[in-house]
Amino acid sequence: MLGVLVFAGLSLWSHFVAGRVGLPLIYSALLAVHEAGHVVLALFMSEAGVYGGTLFQLLFPVLFMHHAMQRGQATALAASGVWLGESLLGVAAYMADARARNLSLVSFSGEGAHDWETIFSRWGLLQHDLVIANLTRAMAVLTMAASAGWLLVQWRTAARPDPSP
Repeated sequence: MLGVLVFAGLSLWSHFVAGRVGLPLIYSALLAVHEAGHVVLALFMSEAGVYGGTLFQLLFPVLFMHHAMQRGQATALAASGVWLGESLLGVAAYMADARARNLSLVSFSGEGAHDWETIFSRWGLLQHDLVIANLTRAMAVLTMAASAGWLLVQWRTAARPDPSP
């Protein structure tokens, strides 16, 4: 439980205090999953490849959450929820950069295309990138807080003595 709380705290500190896109080790893993998502989705439909990065980045923690739920593993479920929050914070940072284009991007084509600039432009929402990014950040923080809070409730419930004789 303490590890999950530390993970959540470090993630929030990294994003909101240190001004980083994410925790270095977690960010590297998410980046690999993100880039793989582009490739996998583009295999099925080239126009959809731009969505694959974010989709995979969010899908992986959700799949881990599902797996932990099926196995009744409260700590793993909460850790996966914090991981989902961390992923959402990364997505929010990427969204907020859609117009500014200040982030260093990974590009295999050499073009340096920006996923969220492309997505928001397609949807006619580019001028709302910061608002959407802030809503995504709020959702990330709520996800992390709910995951950590839920784990604390589970811990307290498990620590109570059974009142039945």
